[in-house]
Amino acid sequence: MQGKILDYIIQEQQGIITSESGDRYQFKIASWKESTHPNRGQTVDFTPIDGNIASDIYLTGAGAGGAQTDPSLTKSFIAIACSVLGFFIPVIGLILSIVGIVLGNKARRAGKEAGNETAVMIGLIAVIVGAISLIFAALGLIAIILYGGSLAFLGMSL
Repeated sequence: MQGKILDYIIQEQQGIITSESGDRYQFKIASWKESTHPNRGQTVDFTPIDGNIASDIYLTGAGAGGAQTDPSLTKSFIAIACSVLGFFIPVIGLILSIVGIVLGNKARRAGKEAGNETAVMIGLIAVIVGAISLIFAALGLIAIILYGGSLAFLGMSL
């Protein structure tokens, strides 16, 4: 039988599949036959047993046969890249740090919705690194302004 994953709760290791006819079937991770975790919206092939229980669940369609990238995980990697780059690129570091913080928060939210704990943790790390990077970038900018101001003051007094 064909269906789509309606919901999967990674903490409880169980979820719900909606069949093409609209019937709902519960499943546990032990019935999942793929190497990746199930995600909402994935098209699956399964065998219904005992009324509303799904067994022998396999991915079909675009996600079958390979790893499917979770958008929340992609956001979290981009967020951490921006946050880290904020340390190394002087003036643009302020902007990159802010982008890292915003994307990190979005990745955390999306990761919670998708049940992807890895995306939640990487998003949290990106927010923390982005905040630290933002502080250092702001301090560096203040130092440059003060240093430039003091040079201008010295130049005027000579």
